[in-house]
Amino acid sequence: MKKESTLTLVAQSPLFQGIPTEQILMLLQSDTTSLASFKGGDWIYSPESDCKYLGILISGAAVAHSVDSTNGVLLRTFEKGDVFGVATLFATRHRFVSIITAKGPCRVLFMKEDDILALINQNQTFALNYIRCLSDKICFLNTRISCFTAGSPERKLAYFLCTQSPENSFSLTISANDLSDMLDIGRASLYRVFDKFEQDGFIVKEGKTITLLNRSAMIEFYK
Repeated sequence: MKKESTLTLVAQSPLFQGIPTEQILMLLQSDTTSLASFKGGDWIYSPESDCKYLGILISGAAVAHSVDSTNGVLLRTFEKGDVFGVATLFATRHRFVSIITAKGPCRVLFMKEDDILALINQNQTFALNYIRCLSDKICFLNTRISCFTAGSPERKLAYFLCTQSPENSFSLTISANDLSDMLDIGRASLYRVFDKFEQDGFIVKEGKTITLLNRSAMIEFYK
């Protein structure tokens, strides 16, 4: 990927919103910033990783699973431009608590702790962006916990849909297989619940576009 394209992609990340181009360029040109390529199934991060990096997905897609070799839970998917490693970069523990795997051919830009720390010290906007990303991650994980512990397939999917967007209409960014894994619901059961939600008048589903007709009533109904 050309340097200009990489610069544009990084600058569009919420983490780098409002950061001067010169500072982003300095980060990209650092000797410790690197671009790595992966093929489908490769581990990008794992408990065995011995270095801490902040990663930005430059191309392709990846998935994060909990660390469980027998039944790892799908935590989230990453698309082009997504950032990962925010929570672990400055953590005192050295072991990663999830496994990030390439879904197919992908490239990741890795930035090391010292460079990110220097940018935090130099730029208050970046420091606030970093705090916001951490806060968003906490909210995201709390939402996932609510989905995992919701009980019935109906309640799990209701929680998931109601926390995807503040808008009533949105597009799902996750495949049916991944959503089935994430919520620990069989794929046939997932389709059944979607059909039930439509029949009960809580959603309208057109392809990947979901329209919530009454989100609060849907969660209340499936208690």
